[in-house]
Amino acid sequence: HKDGVEFSCDAVINTVDVMGQRGHAVALSTVTGEGPVLSRHGEQRLDVVEQSLTSLLAYARNNPSLMPGLGGVGDGRATGAATTADKAAIREQAVGVMNLALASWERELGKSKLDLAEESGIWPVYIDKSTPTTRTLDKYLNLDNCPKNPRSKRVIDTAEFVLRRIPDESSESGDQLRSALDAFRQLLSGVKSVAGTRK
Repeated sequence: HKDGVEFSCDAVINTVDVMGQRGHAVALSTVTGEGPVLSRHGEQRLDVVEQSLTSLLAYARNNPSLMPGLGGVGDGRATGAATTADKAAIREQAVGVMNLALASWERELGKSKLDLAEESGIWPVYIDKSTPTTRTLDKYLNLDNCPKNPRSKRVIDTAEFVLRRIPDESSESGDQLRSALDAFRQLLSGVKSVAGTRK
């Protein structure tokens, strides 16, 4: 599903050898049919592919006879995936960092959200009825709209970009952003560290 619209595509899951260990390759076909066509923007296509993979792995876990050896995929105990509480904390801090980054950008540089997306090159800019918009970036500014698995690298890259552009390194907004970014990095490293012990 994407924005309330269901997309369908065929997929094949094959067991492959990855450096002497068992791995799995998932191949998705091109989206076809008479229904709504997926947006041409790479960002939206990538979102749908990620959601499709999640659904496929869940299906494979629930139907182990179809793909032997996939039973542990997606299980936090087996893969070291973040817990629900971890994911909630990551989303919350990601939104906090993004809001501080935007506030610093606007306050210190007097530039807009659209300027941030265009100049950083981190966030796509869409054209809606000849008006440029920042739909993807906007999702990261609101906890209700933030993706369940936010791309933490984008959040970190955005904060770092803003910090590099702020003229006064000792500004209050810059200090707040730097502190929030450090806390976000610590959270991510803590989640990865705990995840590693679950394997």
